[in-house]
Amino acid sequence: MGLLLRSLIIGGTLIGAWRLVVRLQTRPTYPPAGTYIHYVDAVDRSLGFASVANLRDIGGYRTADGRTVRMGRLYRAASLAYVSDEEQARLAALGIRLVCDLRSEHEIAGAPDKTPPGAEYWHLPMLQVADRWREAARMIFVPHYLDSLLVRVYIQMIDHQHERLASIYRRLGQPEALPALVHCTAGKDRTGVTVALLLRFLGVPREAVLADYSQTNHAYDYIQNLSTDLIRSLERLGLRRQDIMPLLLANPATLAAALDHVEARYGSVDAYFSDALRLAPAEIDALRSQFLA
Repeated sequence: MGLLLRSLIIGGTLIGAWRLVVRLQTRPTYPPAGTYIHYVDAVDRSLGFASVANLRDIGGYRTADGRTVRMGRLYRAASLAYVSDEEQARLAALGIRLVCDLRSEHEIAGAPDKTPPGAEYWHLPMLQVADRWREAARMIFVPHYLDSLLVRVYIQMIDHQHERLASIYRRLGQPEALPALVHCTAGKDRTGVTVALLLRFLGVPREAVLADYSQTNHAYDYIQNLSTDLIRSLERLGLRRQDIMPLLLANPATLAAALDHVEARYGSVDAYFSDALRLAPAEIDALRSQFLA
């Protein structure tokens, strides 16, 4: 009992010291999520679902050569795990033929999709942070670490998920797969990168792509609620609730850095699709044909 008591005292002292070190650090303060929301046109892409967060059409954007991304071809969203019975019929009415779920098996086990009737469910897990303990330690002790964490995650996805990204774009070039819906847990990061690369490939101007990404901030409250357990765990270690805002925000600067990486490493988005993803000329033509009017 004495040994146990001493262990508890030592453990409590270490945790107390940990909290004190974290609280004494000077950490950045972030503006409200609405600050990061940008608009480029008046097209309403949000479908107004109450039980499916962040659900919107990626179409309606004008491209640099004067064409338009077709609406009703690809939707992006958060998880479909919470679709209400009332809105299931609305979701089915979209005629979705393919649901691409980018979440991990662990995420799906806790909240499986309610796939629309008649739609094919395709599980294609994308990149996750490998060493969660190391990342957690850095979150706690490095004041500005979270500002760049998502940039690194996006770049890892761009550089190391070639086969999976290519398989998505190949499927989207097939008319029998459309309309399609792609999602992860919040519809922000894995979905955001997948959609952003596609829009840039189709010729949508960079600023419009960044603005599309920022629309996820309308779902900030939903994303924050999803992260309740993480927030509470970090608060117990001395972090403020606002310290993890970079993980919850769709800050256009984060996506801009990832797009800069594509240009610097691969030369262009077109080169990325043809050389890195190895889409054949016929597959590239099919993708553009399905999405551009």
